[in-house]
Amino acid sequence: MRLAIISFTFQGGRTAERLERGFKDLGHQSRAFSVQKLKIPLSKFVETAFRDEEGLVFVGAAGIAVRSIAPCLKGKDRDPAVIVVDELGNFTVSLLSGHLGGANELAVRLAGELGAVPVITTATDLHGSFAVDLFAKRNDLWIHNREGIARVSAKILAGEKI
Repeated sequence: MRLAIISFTFQGGRTAERLERGFKDLGHQSRAFSVQKLKIPLSKFVETAFRDEEGLVFVGAAGIAVRSIAPCLKGKDRDPAVIVVDELGNFTVSLLSGHLGGANELAVRLAGELGAVPVITTATDLHGSFAVDLFAKRNDLWIHNREGIARVSAKILAGEKI
């Protein structure tokens, strides 16, 4: 997995470096960047990362991450995984593209590297239910009707037949 890690504070930079080392040890391509050392505006960095990387990890406040990625959002089937890690490395939050982008799995792996708590908010994961989009991803299937994902998930969560 190609992963860009961006930090905003000195302590966040230390956490980002731990993540970068851990992911390289697992054979992934990860690069840690400090916002203070970027030679381009953060908005341009995020735009490039959205296009070129499979995942983007913000080590800092969730609000910064949300504001940074908002102009880049294209769709659940096209956006990369986005994770937020607090600067102390206590929590890894799957923020965007939990299933199709792999953010939920990435948040769990990052948590393992840091000894952190992964925060996953997708209902199917919370209930241990079947997730049609995750099934499609794992089986290399194409989803023709993206809007149907939410309808199918809602029925599954309600205990209804599909």
